[in-house]
Amino acid sequence: MKPYLALQYPDPDLGRGLIVATTRDEDALRLFKSTVLDEARSRYRSASDEVVMLIDRLELERLERLLTLLLPDSEEGGIA
Repeated sequence: MKPYLALQYPDPDLGRGLIVATTRDEDALRLFKSTVLDEARSRYRSASDEVVMLIDRLELERLERLLTLLLPDSEEGGIA
């Protein structure tokens, strides 16, 4: 099963997002992974509170494991 990236538009009346578009483009998926991990690292590094820093570190570790499983680096066999 190949992962895909979805763009959602929030609909408060429905209480959920509406999918506007999807892609399985490997370049878009790699860029998404890189961007999400960069943002998580930035949040972790900039945390001023020890509790927030711990939560941010755990979230970063979770994202790294999950996104690597779903979207392996090219040297790990490409995107599944």
